[in-house]
Amino acid sequence: MPKYPYRELGVGFDRNFRNDLNANFDDIEADVKDLDTRIDNIVADVGSSNTEIVDARYDSVNDVTHPTLKDRLDTHANEIGILDTQLADTKQNNQYYYSKNLNIPFIQEIDINKAYAYKMISYASIPTYVTDNDEATHPSVIYIPNGWNGYKYWMAFTPYANGDNQTENPSIVVSNDGKNWTLPNGLTNPIIPPINNTGYHSDTTLLLSNDQKTLYMYYRTYLYPGHGNIDKISVTSSTDGVNWTTPIEVLSTDATIERNVSPAVQFDGEKYLMWTVEILSSPKKIKMWKSDTPDGQFTFVGSSSITLPTFSPSQEPWHLDVKKINGYYYLLLNTTETGTSGTKGNLIFGKSDDGINWKLQNNYLLTYENNSEWDSALYRSTFVPYTNETRTKFKMFYSAKSTSGTSGWRIGYSDVFFDKQERIDKHNQIIASMALGVDTCTFFDTFNRADGSIGTSTSGHTWVEETGSFSIQNKHAYSSSGGNTRAYVDILKSDFEASMFIKDLGTTSGNQAWLIFRFSDGANYLRFGIAADKSISLQKIESGSSTLIARLDEKSDGKPIVLGVKCVGDNITLYLNGEEKKTATSSWQNTKTRVGIQTNSSEVKFKNLIVK
Repeated sequence: MPKYPYRELGVGFDRNFRNDLNANFDDIEADVKDLDTRIDNIVADVGSSNTEIVDARYDSVNDVTHPTLKDRLDTHANEIGILDTQLADTKQNNQYYYSKNLNIPFIQEIDINKAYAYKMISYASIPTYVTDNDEATHPSVIYIPNGWNGYKYWMAFTPYANGDNQTENPSIVVSNDGKNWTLPNGLTNPIIPPINNTGYHSDTTLLLSNDQKTLYMYYRTYLYPGHGNIDKISVTSSTDGVNWTTPIEVLSTDATIERNVSPAVQFDGEKYLMWTVEILSSPKKIKMWKSDTPDGQFTFVGSSSITLPTFSPSQEPWHLDVKKINGYYYLLLNTTETGTSGTKGNLIFGKSDDGINWKLQNNYLLTYENNSEWDSALYRSTFVPYTNETRTKFKMFYSAKSTSGTSGWRIGYSDVFFDKQERIDKHNQIIASMALGVDTCTFFDTFNRADGSIGTSTSGHTWVEETGSFSIQNKHAYSSSGGNTRAYVDILKSDFEASMFIKDLGTTSGNQAWLIFRFSDGANYLRFGIAADKSISLQKIESGSSTLIARLDEKSDGKPIVLGVKCVGDNITLYLNGEEKKTATSSWQNTKTRVGIQTNSSEVKFKNLIVK
């Protein structure tokens, strides 16, 4: 029975729309398959069954007999075309509507409490117009999978050379991988010139028009007392990313009364919405504004309801970015220790149905650290949604600076995933199935036995303690001797897959946790794990000296993690939480068959080691 007529689709991109859209696609597919079957039958029996041909011309849903089979097929094609038009109209009303047919990923509803990300080992190289200085901050990124004027990623940002606000002039760079950035051909930065010590610019944000023809860039300007003492938001636009229009002021306030920073702009299907952080109020407020056009005057809608999770010291909003994705508003909020003007920043996600009332993550995504690493203090950051056939993520571009180092203001890239716990659970479920005899492997150990010496693994292999002592405590393996500790088993094969759950890294700086393999003795082996500097590294140990072979981009955050390796000959593939990250090459010890664990601290807890 034909499924047509299909469900009517509204303009609002809510749950009902998504459910009806998915159902329509299923019905269309069923109808097309049914029609194909009928045509196949007709072709097979042509010349012997006039009845089937007549039947194929009859539309039982609308009780219409078409004069020819072609006429009926044309009618169905038109109906499907109408649905495609409705779909396209809905896309116009949603900044981040995604469909396979458009070669753009479809983002499912996201549980922000599952969001996790890692700080990164290094920052991106962003070319700036400032001579001999490439410090950069205030990123805003849009992602167009099919590209816009030749590039998939467009970033607006401001340089911030040595903290000099006179260099904070909005600039544009582009990329096709989100990691390597350059200028579009013909562009000279900055696209907004400096205002010569009468004030300064900051806080860029990008918006691509619904028809994807025009790119808008909003930015903030503060004029000093004696030069107006105002805070204002302006917008400029371009159809090629190179030639930009004269800026138009869209929001202005007396800076003695109200100061709005860090604008973010999205289209909700009817209005253009802008969010700002008002920094004169105490506590600081997130405000929402609206306009009928992208370059019209924005008027006040209301202040947002924000309840930050408990955190010490106390936090307040500082900068933000907002994206509308499939009917929900997602907020990436930069908070800071109260009264520190953004110098001790954290990052946290929020989600809202209406853009006013926000529910934030239970815990912060990335947090301030008082150290010399380039991203110890987080600042204004941005994100874009992305998915493949198996995973949804946000690509996050975060700005930060070192608290005590010399790296200055930088922009880095980190993936935000929402399935870390599921992937850890999957690892642990695999070993559970092995313990039940449902699955097979070369070696596994749950460490799920009585407290005492490390003894014999779950799979029956005897652990050999090469240096120091490992013990079992509360169903985990740990170094009972403290200090450098190694233990191994012989799996009798040099090509294998291994994964290990590090349940707890402890709280002491410099703690290490390693999966050791192709182990000959304490002075010669390979290891993959967490180093003293929090890097996640593959190292070669030869004659007791370590040499770096490969290092992941991510840094350990001290939280539970699954690390894995796959060894095939000289090729070693590295995994983080079940995701393939890098493949390295090393012939060192490639015939050795011992696998084990190593740590330098009794605080580290190992769990569920698997070798296949």
